[in-house]
Amino acid sequence: MFAQKALPHYEQTGKPKNFATEPANALLLLDDGKSCQVIAEFLYLDDDTVRGWHKTYRENGWDALAADGWKGGQSRMAADQEAALCDWLDGRFCHSSVEIRAHVSTKFGLRYSHSGCIKLLARLGFEYRKPKALPRVVSAEKQAAFMVLSQSFLSFAVTRNGAIFCGQP
Repeated sequence: MFAQKALPHYEQTGKPKNFATEPANALLLLDDGKSCQVIAEFLYLDDDTVRGWHKTYRENGWDALAADGWKGGQSRMAADQEAALCDWLDGRFCHSSVEIRAHVSTKFGLRYSHSGCIKLLARLGFEYRKPKALPRVVSAEKQAAFMVLSQSFLSFAVTRNGAIFCGQP
């Protein structure tokens, strides 16, 4: 039975509580006699997923089921390269990841995608935010107010200073 054997181990693995809660809950419900289809409907999963979890648990135990399978990877940059990049970033404000990627490419010979660059920055303790887009359409009221202000300024400048303007009025 899953609840008697694996649940204490599951609670002591040190993984986040929500890491493997769905497989654990599914196995507990199977222990209670529920069918895979009922469990799948309750957890909003496919019933084959529940059957796969149960098969994995029967054949390989809880550790195989609780493993997320993500291996991660080593950084492609050496520690001194990361430190040099941090120093370079500390001294400037970059408007986009394109500038950072170009620097990394020329300085270190490494190419990063946009998302890879953002993940690198996060790992190094920097924050990337997508720039906010400005509206393309100007408010009609603000445009009219600006035109009134600019016309009054121009009429004042012409009468006071005798300025001459060439071009369209």
